[in-house]
Amino acid sequence: MIDFDPTATDFYVPSNWASLDQSDTDVSGSGIILFDLPGATPSSMILLLAKDGNAYLINRTNMGGMNASAVRSLKVAGQAIIQSGVVYTTANGTYFVFRGSVSGCPTGMNGGLMAVKVSAASPPTMTPVWCGGPSQSSNPIVTMSNSSGADPIVWVVGTNGQVNALNADTGASVLSGAAIATATIKAHQTPIVANGRVFVATDSRVFALTP
Repeated sequence: MIDFDPTATDFYVPSNWASLDQSDTDVSGSGIILFDLPGATPSSMILLLAKDGNAYLINRTNMGGMNASAVRSLKVAGQAIIQSGVVYTTANGTYFVFRGSVSGCPTGMNGGLMAVKVSAASPPTMTPVWCGGPSQSSNPIVTMSNSSGADPIVWVVGTNGQVNALNADTGASVLSGAAIATATIKAHQTPIVANGRVFVATDSRVFALTP
């Protein structure tokens, strides 16, 4: 038998857990992402992208325990977020990007991906900075040419098999022509980058592309 300590703070259960559980809009729809945000208070963060359409920032060193409150939350999607997002840092700041029924895009922008900037404040803030990419797509990944965050690119494959490469700071396409065509892909897939190539596993074959 495991004893439960309601005063512990090394776990996170939101204060509205009961209603989230009853409506199947709990925080378990996507994998958690751990990241550090130097200069922020707190600076050791957990990102939760939840089935209620919210992004939650949790203090990794004091998660709050039972009936806890997030450090910050923001409505970023109109429906459940069930996917694999990514956090990245460039010369312009720290962001996370995810796919889904995004909500609250900057004026004039749309698409199936949203990038949100996480600013080093006390507490940290979240601001949507771009939406773009195909309306239905794989999970995104991010590549950079060095550890300082140079040449950041978000790679994502539309469910129609078209490979898209987006500037990770702005969401603009970095391809000189149209999106690269492969074959039909499932939304739960994620492209892989290794040895200077982008690998895409489709329904029928694996493609190795040279950017």
